[in-house]
Amino acid sequence: MKFFSIIVVILAMLIGSLIGVAYYSAITSPVDKPIKTELTADIKPDLDKYRQYAKDYYYQGNYAESKNVYKKILIYEPDNIDIYNNLIMIAQDQGNLDEVNKYLKEVIALTEDKSYILDIGINNFNQGKYSQTIAYLQPLIDDYIESDQEDEFKELSNREITLIYYYLGRTYQALEEYEFAEDYLQKAINLDKDFVLAYISFAEVKSAMNDYNIAYDYYLRARKIDPSLTYLYPEIATLLENNERYRDAYHYWQRSIWYNERVELARKHITNLEKNYPELKPEEEEMQINDLIPDWKEISSIPNQAELPKLNIGLQDQIDRIIFQSSSDFVIKSADEEIYQGKASHNYELILKETGYYIINNDTDKFLTANNDIRLVNPNNDDSFYIYNINYGKGYFWHGYADRQYRGQIKLIQYDKKFNLINNVDITSYLLSVVPSEIYSSWPQESLKAQAVAARSYSLRHIGRHQDEGYDLCSSVHCAVYKGVGVEKEATTNAVIETQGMAAYYDDKVIDAVFSSNSGGYTERSGEIWLNDIGYLTGVNHMEEEKYSFPLEPGLIKEWLRESPPSYSRIYGGANRYRWELVLPAYIIESYTSFENVTDLVVMDRTEGGSISRLKVVSEEGEKELTGYRIRALDGGIRSNRFYFEKIYDPSGELKEIVIFGGGYGHNVGFDQSGAAGMASLGWSYQNIIEHYYPGVEIKNAY
Repeated sequence: MKFFSIIVVILAMLIGSLIGVAYYSAITSPVDKPIKTELTADIKPDLDKYRQYAKDYYYQGNYAESKNVYKKILIYEPDNIDIYNNLIMIAQDQGNLDEVNKYLKEVIALTEDKSYILDIGINNFNQGKYSQTIAYLQPLIDDYIESDQEDEFKELSNREITLIYYYLGRTYQALEEYEFAEDYLQKAINLDKDFVLAYISFAEVKSAMNDYNIAYDYYLRARKIDPSLTYLYPEIATLLENNERYRDAYHYWQRSIWYNERVELARKHITNLEKNYPELKPEEEEMQINDLIPDWKEISSIPNQAELPKLNIGLQDQIDRIIFQSSSDFVIKSADEEIYQGKASHNYELILKETGYYIINNDTDKFLTANNDIRLVNPNNDDSFYIYNINYGKGYFWHGYADRQYRGQIKLIQYDKKFNLINNVDITSYLLSVVPSEIYSSWPQESLKAQAVAARSYSLRHIGRHQDEGYDLCSSVHCAVYKGVGVEKEATTNAVIETQGMAAYYDDKVIDAVFSSNSGGYTERSGEIWLNDIGYLTGVNHMEEEKYSFPLEPGLIKEWLRESPPSYSRIYGGANRYRWELVLPAYIIESYTSFENVTDLVVMDRTEGGSISRLKVVSEEGEKELTGYRIRALDGGIRSNRFYFEKIYDPSGELKEIVIFGGGYGHNVGFDQSGAAGMASLGWSYQNIIEHYYPGVEIKNAY
């Protein structure tokens, strides 16, 4: 009997253990163990926990399991529209447009919310189903026109009405009914003057109607709103050529090559134009250095300048000559030896040949030295050098040439048979240029001070970042934008001087105070963007509405990015920074990926801030996975990875383009320049702003 009792106890323990395992599998986080328990109609589980599981799966990139859990929740809550929104977003990220349509139809049966009719209209347009698009969208716009638009149609936002007009215009454009298309697109523009997509489509419509001058004007308007649209250059060149404006067309074909846009096509057109119109080909003229006139700017003195740390800033790499002028008499040194004396207000050309450095002045060619490195030195701290034709922004849409004035010394360091041009300058002089290059000087003063502290901290942390090239920091966005004296402003100069020496510290070390233009309302955790989690670079929320609690549920990401909800980042966000749109033709994606026929783009993973961290490009030839900055590089520099997109196919099923709706400008980690301005406008101090964006830091004197 005792033995039997022991067996019963053991069996009871085993059964209890199994029950416990089953219970654990139903409540544990997917991070620890996947959900295995099937939901049934007999026992209602804790749906809040399952909703969290589904959300966790989503942000782990396990979309299949996330979708399964959301679908199981619908067994118990079949009219839960939020769950449908999540399923719609997952289907859209995964490229299943038929599934998007299915869920939208089910939601429309549950609610009178007209935004879902807009969404199903857009989804039908994306599939090339134009009659269905009109059937869904036209009644919406008819009701809007007939209603008291201020009161009766408030359920659709101004943004959504703009989208209805836009997609109706695109639909009639595809049907080649251009007068209707023109009308609807113009109404979209009237509602939102910064809606760049409508300007591009309007230009395409006018071009199809052979109204090339208006088409040209609208392309230029689009580029004014969004200067990154360099892929429009070949389109502009083509319509100018069609309008027999050959000189202008020639100019835009040249710019197409400059920005690497459809280069082979551009070269073909340039060759034909030069053959038929020889006068278009520019004559090569040798630059006459004595004809160049500098635009000097008076510079302000800096207190305690002699005691400040010095930085070497790379201005240009791999060149063999410069043309310059000095504000005062100067000397050239090799090591500590003085090898040349120069005069103020004279133009000089320095050339590196096989035998060494030469200097040219008034047609006199003088050998200087065969040594690797030389320095141009002014006698006083308030003197400066003026260097002509600096090549800046190479590889970016803002690439160009400019004459620039620099404080401090100029160094030439030989590097692979050419030289790198370097500015040796004290850190405050450097920041007087960096701060107004990175943030608008008209913004609130406390935000300028915060930017000064962030830039100073970043600079001190990254001294030696480019030591292999012979300098500390570069002068581009890879480090911080540095344009010399010409951009210095009184307000930013005051901000730098008033915070002189102040830097942010964490664990007694100067922090890596990264910053970007606009975070879109939420800064990213560093570990999700650059792999390494850093204690003071965590996700920081500055949305005003409580419903935007990150990480967002999948369905809320689309709403958050398509609309423009209030946040600190929006106040000074401006057009195409806080929220922006982009249309990306399929041929650009194909050119970037070296695929001939791209058929799909699939989101594989998002960060907790909604940014796409992995994107799969699918083609008839194979697949490629893009990560990090390679995603932003799809168009030579998409504003940020934080976006969702609509894929547009023609009726035959061929991918034509993607329409992107995004938020933020930059990597979205750390200091948000627009957000800082918004905070400062509401009374935040620069110390509070720094502590907000870099939690746990201490601000103290670094030198």
